[in-house]
Amino acid sequence: MKHFRIISLSFIPCLIMALTGVRTMTVKTYSITQNFGTETRELEHSTVVRYNSNDRILDSTLYAHNIPLNSKYAYVSGPRDGVRLLRTHNRDLLMQFKYEYDLNGQLVSRALHTQKDSLKWKEFYKFDELMRIQKRIRFDPSRAINNKKGQSAKDPGHLVWGEIFSYDSTGLVLEHKELYDGFVIEITTYRIDSLGNSNKNQEYFDPSLMFRTTYKYNPSGSLKDEISVGRFGRAFKSKNYEYDLYGRNIKVNTFQSDGILIETLNRVYHDTESRITEIQVDSSKKLISRREIHLNRYQRPVVEEHFDDKSRLIQRRNMSYDSKGWLIQIHDYNMLRPGKDDEIIPISIITYEYE
Repeated sequence: MKHFRIISLSFIPCLIMALTGVRTMTVKTYSITQNFGTETRELEHSTVVRYNSNDRILDSTLYAHNIPLNSKYAYVSGPRDGVRLLRTHNRDLLMQFKYEYDLNGQLVSRALHTQKDSLKWKEFYKFDELMRIQKRIRFDPSRAINNKKGQSAKDPGHLVWGEIFSYDSTGLVLEHKELYDGFVIEITTYRIDSLGNSNKNQEYFDPSLMFRTTYKYNPSGSLKDEISVGRFGRAFKSKNYEYDLYGRNIKVNTFQSDGILIETLNRVYHDTESRITEIQVDSSKKLISRREIHLNRYQRPVVEEHFDDKSRLIQRRNMSYDSKGWLIQIHDYNMLRPGKDDEIIPISIITYEYE
């Protein structure tokens, strides 16, 4: 005899939440070229981010503006046949992220769509009672083979993720299924011992799984460990985090699947100088890169300097903000290619527009 318990989470579709108070942010990326002393800006990409009335992202759409010439022209037949410019073609949609939230406004899922509106993957998030992320899972629905959508047919579109617990006839074997958007992505089998303890016996992962990351926290509530598995549950990466007495992250260790250290990121806080130094080294402590982050009096980054493994300054980014503290512009400089009289010239400019 089997006993089932289903735990599900309902959500309000983003479009319903967006009926009022929708605002947008447009991020534009320009490439900068210098020809005979003349600076030319060309719009390459733009990202339009829409927010609901609670300042949560509804969707984020990336467009390409540097469209190839063969896409801007078309052959026109007739008395004046020939190649004609398509003047209305000024941008191409590259990708779009769509977000879903639960009844409490907590992020539940994110989906990636391409220019043809084909779904590439969906990503789900689980949080604990303190609203700390516990699990992040991404899968490709087109590769899923365990479809349980029929179980939510009475309430279509409202089962975001769920869990099914079932016991065998002896009561000594527990099967735990995890459903995401109606697909069974994980199945874990436990054996119950004489003391009633559940011991993990076997794990199954649907072929659609791209990765799953689980998170653990220290007694202070800060992220401590992060473990990721890929297709078929194969481990491929893990991280652990260390903090100073003020709760600031000072070290991130990254390990490969066999537990061997790959690299370490160290952070040093220069409080009197309003500066943060990030140093990335490999397992032998050989320098990989260094980044210097300069902060303004509001503790917002205003300058980022990137150094390579030979401590050469290779890139610089200058950030500027408006009177409300919103980021409005980023200038990106290639420090290895100075202009005339060693003047640093931006290679790109990113602008932020709010509506």
